[in-house]
Amino acid sequence: MRLSTKTQADSRTATSAQVAIEKRQERPLGSTVEDSMTKAKAGPPLLIDCLGVLVGEQRGALRSITGLIKEIVRAAPDRCIIWVNRTSRRHFEMIVGRENCLVAPISGRNRTLRLLWQMVAGPIVAAWVRPRVYVSSSVFPMLGFSCPTAAFLRDLIPFHFPEVHGKVGLLLRGTLIRWGVSTAKAVLTVSQASASDIGSRFNKHVGRIFVVPNGADTCWAARESECNDQALLDQHGVSDRPFVLSILGGHLYKNPLGLAQAADLLCRQHRSEVQVVVVGDAVQQYANIPQPPNLRVLGVVNDRLLGALYRKARAMVYPTFLEGFGRPVIDAQALGLLVVCSDIPVLREISGGAAIFVDPSRPTSIAAAILTAVDEPDRWAGLVSLGYDNASLYTWGRSLEAFLSACDQLSPGRSVHAEHAEERQLGEGTEQPANTGHGINSVHGRPHAE
Repeated sequence: MRLSTKTQADSRTATSAQVAIEKRQERPLGSTVEDSMTKAKAGPPLLIDCLGVLVGEQRGALRSITGLIKEIVRAAPDRCIIWVNRTSRRHFEMIVGRENCLVAPISGRNRTLRLLWQMVAGPIVAAWVRPRVYVSSSVFPMLGFSCPTAAFLRDLIPFHFPEVHGKVGLLLRGTLIRWGVSTAKAVLTVSQASASDIGSRFNKHVGRIFVVPNGADTCWAARESECNDQALLDQHGVSDRPFVLSILGGHLYKNPLGLAQAADLLCRQHRSEVQVVVVGDAVQQYANIPQPPNLRVLGVVNDRLLGALYRKARAMVYPTFLEGFGRPVIDAQALGLLVVCSDIPVLREISGGAAIFVDPSRPTSIAAAILTAVDEPDRWAGLVSLGYDNASLYTWGRSLEAFLSACDQLSPGRSVHAEHAEERQLGEGTEQPANTGHGINSVHGRPHAE
């Protein structure tokens, strides 16, 4: 919703967001997941390639794949084998057990070496394990595999923001992605917006596309006492004055400079008491620019401090230009925190419309949204409630359901999951999932945004 609208228009937009959320509450997890888990427990294991996942940094990819694997292990212990690098070995062994981890003799930090290892050793490992499906957390040319293959491709940000890799890097990365999606049997992505983007760009090169959305992270809800939270924030220079929180990565498309300009505008409007607290890899972007006094850049923080920041913030601000999913949005909504985010298709989809939308290219728009979030909490109480309801749709159980449904459709033979889904659709007289012409299928993932 635009800040320039009047209260009546705000109410109208909030009502439409509520309608959209209600339409997306399709059904509870039911027999289809149970049937798929029964099949998973009885059949060959899933082999998940996590060679490209690095541990030790605040990376969205790490949290995404970890949340999904935890849910798989919870539902079907010992039916998931993880292929990991030396860097992430201990992290995944704690989740699936040492006996279910295959460790490659590479660190994973050298992308070229990792890709070569995946291409050469991947088919050999798959032939040895004989998995139901080989799923990679990253895209690479999947040649010579004897089993169905799928690769996660969360977004196409390098194509839309070439500065991420440079011209040469974009050429190499683009070739790699095109080759990878054309050789995998399916591509897994995290939102309908990303699925449409992938299908449009690669057209005939890509096979099937399945949407497997992330789940909201609710670990931040474990509230310590207010006193303990503030004492922890005091240690890191965050006073008890009102503040908004922003979680930004290190690339310019996350718009850290626009947020800094918005903070500076607050100072110029004599509202320097409103703090803007930034965590994440964006700290490197702020190193060489003047910082207004109300901007506090903490860098990568531990989960305890991040939880305190979430619980004490007045709003979560996410001014990114591009995104594949936008997990901070649903994490904030799950905590009952007001969200201020960019008016881009993927965030409208993920937020369910329950956010204050801004133009990320205009610092004045960001600054105005921060002020209204801090000064008028009662005005946005209904939006916060809708956001909480929206976040409840994003659970790792639903992610697991979408993931298993994709695996069912990729595995040879008739899927028990698909049979039950088809019977239910015929019985209810409902239509098949929408297809855009590029093989995009939501497979019980996030429903289409209204």
